[in-house]
Formats: sequence, structure tokens, C-alpha cells
Amino acid sequence: MGSPVFYTMFHGDFIESKNKKNKIQVFDMEPEVFQSLLGIVKPSNTIYLMSQTRHFNLPVFRDKCWEVIARDSMSSFESTSFEDIDFTTLLDILSNKDLKHSERVAFKAALQWATTHLKVKGTNEFEKDPRILRPKTRKLLGKAIDHIYFYVDKIVCIFVKITTSNKTPEKNKLKETPKEREHRLPKNTDHISSGEYGYVSYFHFKVNRTVELIALTVLSGRLRDEIGINIEKSDAICGKASYICHDEPQQQVYIKFNNKTILERDTEYTAIACCYRFSYYVQDKEPYFSPIFSITSLSKCYSITDMYYSIFS
Repeated sequence: MGSPVFYTMFHGDFIESKNKKNKIQVFDMEPEVFQSLLGIVKPSNTIYLMSQTRHFNLPVFRDKCWEVIARDSMSSFESTSFEDIDFTTLLDILSNKDLKHSERVAFKAALQWATTHLKVKGTNEFEKDPRILRPKTRKLLGKAIDHIYFYVDKIVCIFVKITTSNKTPEKNKLKETPKEREHRLPKNTDHISSGEYGYVSYFHFKVNRTVELIALTVLSGRLRDEIGINIEKSDAICGKASYICHDEPQQQVYIKFNNKTILERDTEYTAIACCYRFSYYVQDKEPYFSPIFSITSLSKCYSITDMYYSIFS
């Protein structure tokens, strides 16, 4: 398993490795014993052995397992031993971006892992009812599924292949721009008041589903004031944007983030808007409910009114 001797023998410059028809004879060993040995040294078993290193505290052996998996990632995902790994190993494998594999293979392996573990928990009687099985599968996979990314054009291609007679339209016709959605904080715009209000507005919120945050709507400041926006996670900046109020500033301004800002599921963030002096503010005790965002802390007066986002595929 990960032996340099076996790897050189079968993948190196030896005559035996170049001609696949050649047979390598191993003396002083019974065929049954050698067959058992092959069952251990296969790359397809590496992922299960790596999951066991956690229980026996073998970090050096675990590093060797990673080397073997990196050389042949597909064998690990397609192996039946993938179903036997623990959740922590599953999360490590799916989140490792250095491994070369297709998202389809990773998704299929993750579903098979979840199905096997649901059977162990005694839920196999629901296997034929997708309305019951799908939510249980999603709950069991948890954050692991967030590390598998299918882009929109890939999803549409899969859908078209399933619903048509194996005819795939041109790729440029399948591309779709993710729909921009809005979450408004104040329930009533009548609560917007005029008057100078501080220089900073912020609130804490939790994301219940992985999304891309596109922009924020902020109540404007004074003439030619610059409004700066930060999205922070544990004091680390995840997204930034800025806007300079024009000669005739509007009551609300739409400020788009400079770079793609991905907010991860089940994670808490802070939205901060800074200005020399805001010209408007909102007084609203309870913001709108949203299944995507949970506002965990909101001051009595604030100047951020809307969050624009798209569901991240």
C-alpha cells in the first residue's frame, strides 16, 4: 500500500512494467496469501486505510495515503471502500482541491456513501420513496455536499440529456445567468427617516444556504461622501465595495461588490457600511424573515436596507 517497491515495479522503467503481458513470479508465497496482499496494496483501498489512521493516530502513514490518493484520485472515488470511510475523511476528501476528479464522480460517490450509512441506521425501508430519502441524504451529508460544485451550464446539460433523446444543444445556448434575488431588511420603507446618523452601520447575520452576495443597498450619505462596505467573517474580510455619492444623491444606492463574494452555509458574518455621515437611517425593530439569512444582531437604527444574492451552484 503505497510501497515504493511495488510502485516502481509496476509503473517504472522495468521490463516487466513496460510489457503488461509479462507475469511477475513471487516465490516462497502461497497464492492465497499473495491474493490477500494485493487486496491491501490496491490504490482503491487507500482511502479506507487513511480513515483508519485517525483512530490509531498514525499521521505519517496518513500522509503516505494522501500521496497515493493524489496519484490516482478516481480509483478512490470509485472504490467500494469509499462507503466505509467516516464523515471527517469524507469532508477532507471532498474539500481537497488538489485532487483531480470530475464533480460528477465526487457527487456519485457522496450519494453512495450516504445511502450506505442510511442503511446502517435502518432507513433502507425508505429507499424507494425519494420524498423521504432525499431530505435524509441531504441532512447526513451536511457541509460535505457544499464542496461539490456544478456550474449552471453543466446542470442544464445533464437535464437536457435526461429529458431529450440524447441530443445536447450547443453550449452557448445552455448558459444562464444566475437569477439575482433580494432580501429586504426593513418591513416598511416608511420607517426611513431623514437626518444625519453616525458614520457606521452594521449587523450580524447567519447564512442558512451557500450563496453569492452580489450587492447591498445602502441609504446614502452627504454630497460626494464615499460609502465603504465590508463583509467580514471572524475579522477576516470576505467582500469589499465602495460608492461615491453623486451631486444629486438618491435616498438609497445600490453598491455592487468588487469581486465574487461567496457566503458559506451555516456560517456567521458581519455586514459593515461606513460613511462620513449617513443622511438617512431606518428605525425598524424586526427585519423581514428570510429562509436564507438569519439576522442575529441588528441595532435600533441602521442604514443597510437590502441584500442582493444568488443561490451558489
